[in-house]
Amino acid sequence: MSTSSIRSIRVLKETSFGQLAAATLEPDLSAFDGEADVELDATRAELTVIGDAVVIEHDSPRGGFYDVPGDPESITAAAGGLYRVRRGALTLTIPLEGYGSADADDCPISWLLSAGLPGIDTSIASGPEAVASDATAQTFGVDDSSDWILGGLIGVTRIGKLLELSSIVELGVGTVGHSPAFGAELDGQTVRPLRTWSSKIASIGASLAFKIDGHGFRSYAFGCRPSSYSLKSNGRRIDLTVELQCALVVDDHANAGTDGANVGDQPFRSGGVVMHSMGAEVVVSGAIDTGAASYPRVTGRTVLSVDAWEATITNVLDPVGAAVSRSVLGMSEMEVVSRSAEVKLTVTPTATLDGALWDRSHRHLALGFGPGGAAGSGGGILLMGAFLKTDASKRITSNPRVQQELVFGAGAWRGDAGDATDVSNCAIKIGLVL
Repeated sequence: MSTSSIRSIRVLKETSFGQLAAATLEPDLSAFDGEADVELDATRAELTVIGDAVVIEHDSPRGGFYDVPGDPESITAAAGGLYRVRRGALTLTIPLEGYGSADADDCPISWLLSAGLPGIDTSIASGPEAVASDATAQTFGVDDSSDWILGGLIGVTRIGKLLELSSIVELGVGTVGHSPAFGAELDGQTVRPLRTWSSKIASIGASLAFKIDGHGFRSYAFGCRPSSYSLKSNGRRIDLTVELQCALVVDDHANAGTDGANVGDQPFRSGGVVMHSMGAEVVVSGAIDTGAASYPRVTGRTVLSVDAWEATITNVLDPVGAAVSRSVLGMSEMEVVSRSAEVKLTVTPTATLDGALWDRSHRHLALGFGPGGAAGSGGGILLMGAFLKTDASKRITSNPRVQQELVFGAGAWRGDAGDATDVSNCAIKIGLVL
């Protein structure tokens, strides 16, 4: 007997796209036999055998009313016979967990984000700094401003472990300028950098491979890259849903778990706190005015009263070398050719945004995830040039309370002043507190 209630998934950073063995140009299943892969903490129901065979219709002449079998895409396997080629999408939902004391490079959440987004290590060798600041000027003094990364996300924790989120927009001599504004003047609070990923046109990290195991079934997915990231609350826990396009899916049911055998290991734990929408806030800045004396530090700060929210980042993927391929992958890589983001909010009405659709204004939109207060705790997403796609002046009266439904797109931001980085002057940023 086989039961579908036992499932596990392991993830591996590929050494090259598709993890091909040099001797066969076929995916190397033995890569999962070492210590490079980890058990992923994901929603169990989604761990299913994925992908479909790619079959080309064979519309040949026929002498009667009957159908002709199609031609499955394949090549001759190294072991003989035809290699069974399947392709498809894998969807994973994982609780968003802080780094805690773990090395950010060793955490699978970093692997998933880096597989689809350019990122940068924003850690400071000397550690986070306790600083004083003028909240109006949106600057704070530091020991050495060259330790800080232009465009990197930063956070400060307030009473109740509330995490406030901002981004570095300029670096002076011993000073850091940031936007949007924090809620109050800093007076000895610690400013922590967030490991930051962005929508910049820049190099991304390693592709991923997955081993989906169960009682009576086993499949591998190779050459996987994220086509979308979605963040939303499950209750008040923050869940990250990642959809990955898989260049090749391989079955190995003959070696699946059997009666009396355990499948998988305990999921990876960083030791960090699982993020929640408590100890969190959603902030929209004033309209961006490139002619203002304070620019690129954008003034104005409105905390929205949020009843429901969802944030999505979308990658448009294009297979490279899909017409002629040296291997069973049918491509040599998947490249990101476009990115976009959308944030949907249901809020208590605020007149601040009523005219934003009509004047086509851009603003910072920051969603912080709590709790803050410690190294490796908290995170957030920031649209640097958010613009409204819906009419905020329209009130929603179909619910018990009058509300606004706001849909923000990610517009351009060109205000970061200084030497470019992989996270400066870009529309979308997501980060985890280091």
